[in-house]
Amino acid sequence: MNKPPRKLVEGAPRGTIWFGGPADKCKLTLRIYGEDMVPAEVSKALGRRPTESWQKGDTLPSGHVRPKSGWLLTTPESKKGDLDVHVAWMFSRLTTDVRVWKKLGAKYEMYLSSYVEMERWNGGLVVSAASLTEIGRRGLSLQFDIYSNMKGKSARRAFAGIRRAIQHAR
Repeated sequence: MNKPPRKLVEGAPRGTIWFGGPADKCKLTLRIYGEDMVPAEVSKALGRRPTESWQKGDTLPSGHVRPKSGWLLTTPESKKGDLDVHVAWMFSRLTTDVRVWKKLGAKYEMYLSSYVEMERWNGGLVVSAASLTEIGRRGLSLQFDIYSNMKGKSARRAFAGIRRAIQHAR
């Protein structure tokens, strides 16, 4: 997907609110959870240590006790919303043996979680068929956490415009 220019129209009025375009930031996390999971065994099976892990029963600083063990591997955050790059980064660092993935998936809850941030009200994200195939081969689902980072007057104007459009459509 080609990224559109940051300013679509030169000399746009001050306060113009831009809609659409690709996401501005993203990262991807492989999340694996299980009651009886031992994170070191998951690391051995996948061939890589996690970004973060914990054991069931570990205590958080808040005093809460972890109800399950967890193993998380997160890609570095990028300033471009190209999720295919993150999928490639993730899978190039882990085992390609589908039997290992299926075995882990039969025992534990596993999925990919993507964090997506946009500076505008809306935007888009494309995941290629090749990435979706690799995700599916491993038996993983893909979850999206999408955030708009609009603040202040721009956000208020955008929300007001959307409210007007909804009222007009009624």
